[in-house]
Amino acid sequence: MEASWVHSESVAEEEPLNAGESLKAMEIDEMSQIVDMLNLLDTRNLKKAKAILQDVFFTSFE
Repeated sequence: MEASWVHSESVAEEEPLNAGESLKAMEIDEMSQIVDMLNLLDTRNLKKAKAILQDVFFTSFE
């Protein structure tokens, strides 16, 4: 409940690409950060995270 999806996205959009950092490198870094967060979760919270991801990104509400 402490995380803000809106804040995270607005901060990410404001950060310009560094000249030496490719888009692919940024994607790999983002994936690594997400995996690191998931690795910190216990089984119960991992199931919750899976359900949230499924609902938010993989469910069509049309």
